[in-house]
Amino acid sequence: MTNRQSAALKTKQKIVEAGEKLIAEKGFDNVSVEDITRASGVAKGTFYTYFKRKEDVVLEISKDSFRELEEEVRNMAGVGIVERLRRFSRKFMQCIERYGIMICRQWVANVVGPEPLPENTGKGKLAFDLESLQSILRAAIEEGQLIEDAPVEELAELLMSRLYGMMIFWCMSDGRYVPSERTDALCDLELERLLAPYIRKSE
Repeated sequence: MTNRQSAALKTKQKIVEAGEKLIAEKGFDNVSVEDITRASGVAKGTFYTYFKRKEDVVLEISKDSFRELEEEVRNMAGVGIVERLRRFSRKFMQCIERYGIMICRQWVANVVGPEPLPENTGKGKLAFDLESLQSILRAAIEEGQLIEDAPVEELAELLMSRLYGMMIFWCMSDGRYVPSERTDALCDLELERLLAPYIRKSE
């Protein structure tokens, strides 16, 4: 990475960190681009070099954490797919809680009432999360844990719909419901039953 690329990455990270802090404190609707640029110490034009709109900062906030989670779970050697997905689900919810209910509300709002993403802004959070789950399931197929024709997209959508339901209920309960405390119960009730038809039987 060149010095220029490194400096650009640091500037972008400053904007994301300032946006995360402000939105967690005040809520998305009470934070402007000007607030973010002031807090991060960058010019408004610099903000628009990296982001098209305020919503894009929210999309960027969690990407590194969730990308690391996907890689960690996908590369868990010798661990069965049910336990991998249990670990993914639990840590997914812990990440959601760590970023706070204000950030979660905006993620949910962007998914429930999505506006067309501006060009060159990448994928939204739901698409990003679904691809992470699909990657874990495909790794399980490659390792011989799941049958080759396991319906990866459908399985990912079913599990992610449960996780997003917990996120929405957390937002609706104003934080009284704690998703990470319910994740194991969700996995106990659903995971083995969901995956049972697709687990490769030992020969």
